[in-house]
Amino acid sequence: MSIWGKILGALFGFMFLKIPGAILGLLVGHFFDKAYRQDFNQLGGFGRFFTDQDNLKQQAIFFHSLFSALGHLAKSDGKVTDREIQIATALMDEMRLTGDARREAQDAFREGKARDFPLVDTLKSFYDASHGRRDILQ
Repeated sequence: MSIWGKILGALFGFMFLKIPGAILGLLVGHFFDKAYRQDFNQLGGFGRFFTDQDNLKQQAIFFHSLFSALGHLAKSDGKVTDREIQIATALMDEMRLTGDARREAQDAFREGKARDFPLVDTLKSFYDASHGRRDILQ
């Protein structure tokens, strides 16, 4: 449980408005701690600072990792069935992938089917690019 927001809020509040300010600062600090804890749990601490600038790169890595891993799993039993292709296609439809994005997803699926596909390295690069954000990793 984080208490730094409460402590700092109470101190600053006391400096400006004495006892009522300390109470108000404690309350504001509580909400700060609560919001920070929620950000930390969902975004992996400092992961929220990377969300805007790396969003496009993260999205590309996410799609490539997802569909290449699906291709790898589909081929793991030796043969990719029509049903497995239908599932991947349905996922592309559900994600509303069209044009270049859909072609890239299909290429990633094909790439994942290769015997020497580096699944562990691909998933590690996805993990690294997500900066530990739990909302993406789940």
